[in-house]
Amino acid sequence: MKALKITSWYNNLHFLLPPILLIPYSFKYPILLLVLIPYLIYIFRKGIFKRAIILISIITSFIYIIYNTYTPKVKTFEGIVLECDIDTNKYVASNGLYQILFYTDDSYRIGDIVIVSGDKSIPQSESYLGGFSYYDYLKSKGIYFIYKSPTVKKKSHITIPLTIRDNIINYLDDKLDDKNLSYIEALLLGKNTIDDSTKDKISKLGLSHLFAISGFHITLIFTILSFLLSKIIENEKIRNNIIISFLIFYIMLTGLQISILRASLMIILTILNKRYNKLFTSLDIFSLSLIISLVINPGYVYQTSFKLTYLIAFFLLISSNLVHGKGKAYKIGLIAFLSGLPIVINMNYSINLLQILLVPIFSLIITILIPYLALSMLITSLSKLKLIALFERLLDLIDDIDFLTIAFKYINIYFIIIYYILFVGVLIFIEAGNKRKRYYIGFVSYIIFLSLLRFSDFTYHIEFIDVGQGDTALITLPHNKGAIMIDTFGYNTSYLKSRGIKSIDYLIITHSDNDHIGGIDETLEEFKVKRVISSYYDEINYTSTKVKSGDSIKIEGLTINVLGPTEDNSSKNNISVVFMINILGTKILFTGDMEKEEEECLVSKYGKALDADILKVGHHGSNTSSTEEFISCVSPTYSIISCGLNNKFGFPSEETLYNLRASNIYRTDKMGNISVKISSSKIDIKGYK
Repeated sequence: MKALKITSWYNNLHFLLPPILLIPYSFKYPILLLVLIPYLIYIFRKGIFKRAIILISIITSFIYIIYNTYTPKVKTFEGIVLECDIDTNKYVASNGLYQILFYTDDSYRIGDIVIVSGDKSIPQSESYLGGFSYYDYLKSKGIYFIYKSPTVKKKSHITIPLTIRDNIINYLDDKLDDKNLSYIEALLLGKNTIDDSTKDKISKLGLSHLFAISGFHITLIFTILSFLLSKIIENEKIRNNIIISFLIFYIMLTGLQISILRASLMIILTILNKRYNKLFTSLDIFSLSLIISLVINPGYVYQTSFKLTYLIAFFLLISSNLVHGKGKAYKIGLIAFLSGLPIVINMNYSINLLQILLVPIFSLIITILIPYLALSMLITSLSKLKLIALFERLLDLIDDIDFLTIAFKYINIYFIIIYYILFVGVLIFIEAGNKRKRYYIGFVSYIIFLSLLRFSDFTYHIEFIDVGQGDTALITLPHNKGAIMIDTFGYNTSYLKSRGIKSIDYLIITHSDNDHIGGIDETLEEFKVKRVISSYYDEINYTSTKVKSGDSIKIEGLTINVLGPTEDNSSKNNISVVFMINILGTKILFTGDMEKEEEECLVSKYGKALDADILKVGHHGSNTSSTEEFISCVSPTYSIISCGLNNKFGFPSEETLYNLRASNIYRTDKMGNISVKISSSKIDIKGYK
């Protein structure tokens, strides 16, 4: 922390960073303007870099206004292929100004110059607060369009650093087993192809940063390279020139990944600072590294890896006086853990307390693996040592220890700001030798408070989750006392985790079509599901309780009345579980994919008893459902349609929309997640978008 107190001209460079960072983030979080404005007032009063900060603020504002509004207008794209995934037929190409993503059955290589034309689309933004925004992710990489079925012509081929990486991988593919090759790609070549199961285990332990090339890896590589060169070359300048050249090439070889770029820039700037006897401090070098990174790609600022690599580097830098002496590795691990904690929580929605103990241990393991894997590239017979297999065995043993995992819900920007204010306060108190235990207890209590936020919802909550062309809904009781999931399609576990859900009381499968049951394996694996409910006439390959018309399900004082299926039917849609749930006087009718024939049976059996406030519209709004007679009996105030944007079926149909015209219609394809909050006094319903 003492580095912050140095007042030389050089060390004032860090005063340039707040506007450079706060301005782009203010486009997404306007609350940060309340931080930026007082900062600018402070700068004007102190007169520190006043003119430079005014100029930088204007330039940064201009850059990010363009970044957030600009969309290239082109019919035909010509560029160089930078990424290729033959398994998914996915390619990324760049023309130097921006990039595109395209899918094709044809095969292309990195370095191919291609001409792409056809229908293009803009990637979709997140469907719920804290959700993954494919739009932001792709745009942060400079990707503006997606071509699904384009016409692609190869013009020529050139060699670029990424081509060399591709050639290295192709060469090793014939000489190494898939396991060893995947770790070489992830830890040395910047292409993470480690299998998803292993990635999940690593992620749960909060160790992902150690298994993608990061500052730790670059520092290790730099240390090894410096040692080897010192034994061969006496001239320090020549050694440093070789190191700088290698790092610049390595940055290009691994595709300008931000963690590699940040660490490499800091090493290069440190070498140049020493060579030319400049007075730049470590904080200056950190600041210059960040500024250069954003000059290279302003979109980095929206990448999670950017936030993590610079946050952790910053806090380790300013707390360098606190990590000396005994237990240095654990002190560094603890500060790194706390530095990125809110970001990691919003990635995994949980933390494993083992991480604090495991970081130094796994850092040592990586220190062994990197030289081993580097040598395996040269002497492929070394892969027979099975070190990777031993490592994964250790990972399996640790993965079974889940009692130290604490669940969190999504943390918004307000709580994150408070967290970092408290964290900085803790570091200042520790450095000053202040032993006010109340402050430290307060910081720990705040983290505990964040974990308890998942119990803070005082209302009944129904979320119709945007899963594309499929169905998934979630009902949660106040204070997280119970959860009912209706169908499970696609990757929806991320949303459940963001709500702090750890277990599901009832998983109701309306019927076994893939667009309703496609994500069941993942759901059963990720959550403790106490009971699966399915249709009496349907066959699913999971242990379940069968229900039909006349049955009921009870949970925490609520009763779910099953209305259908009324009888067996050759149509799978017409044996869907149909049920009504009454929450504080608000009636919600779920209909699965029920079609006209079953609707007629329900109208005949229940008539006006079908009346409901909220209707989950059958079969994604198809005209095979939602007849006028049925809608007349239900007479919903709100109608919810779950369907995918621009789906090939044309759902919802115009006929269905006409029949629902008297109700307020909400659609996941246009609104993202549709949230319903029910209290004793009102219904609050809105779409995220």
